[in-house]
Amino acid sequence: MTDSERPALLREATAAVAYAQWLAENGLEDSDVNAWRFAAEVGASSETRLPAPAGAATLTNERRRTVRWWIPVTIALSAVAIVVGILVFAIATAQTWTKIDRGEVSRTVQVSDGTWHVTHDNKDVCYVGQNYWDCIDEYTDEWDFACAGRAHDESSRELCEQYYDLIQEMKNDASREEYSEVSGLVESGRLSIRENTKNERVVDVPERSHEAVCYLGFIGECPSER
Repeated sequence: MTDSERPALLREATAAVAYAQWLAENGLEDSDVNAWRFAAEVGASSETRLPAPAGAATLTNERRRTVRWWIPVTIALSAVAIVVGILVFAIATAQTWTKIDRGEVSRTVQVSDGTWHVTHDNKDVCYVGQNYWDCIDEYTDEWDFACAGRAHDESSRELCEQYYDLIQEMKNDASREEYSEVSGLVESGRLSIRENTKNERVVDVPERSHEAVCYLGFIGECPSER
């Protein structure tokens, strides 16, 4: 049996040294039979193992470097995609609301509503023995003051109409010369007026606000901060 027929294991320097020690320890001589026995004991394959092709280790290292280069790039791109997705979602679901920075300060005041209220009191307009036309003039002055050229509420319009009718009736009586002086007091007394008012809200300090935006329910200016 030639050297080429010996186990391929013995071609390695380390295995050859181990083989020589094995022979010495067992008191054996070098032979093909003992070489194969040694190979069997160390679990070597009965078939000759071929050495790795030249450049295989280099190719493997290059592949490993390529894989290692893509790992951080993939992680970085994934992180960027996640961040972009979150931003797009946040913008698409953003909540816009009006945030009050300063509350309004206001008060209620009474202002004229443009109408007048007429009341009829018990004060005498004329007196007994007064010239009847002078008395008519007194009533006319009362009507001019309280009713002429004014806008009235409904009850006051009715009172002014009644007062006017009374003056016309007194004029008719005087024109027939039935009365030359006041012989008795007329039931209608003097008129007084007051301006009708309404409540109006006056703003002393206006409200100040701005449009606020809330992202994802907790980023920016969210309604919970009100």
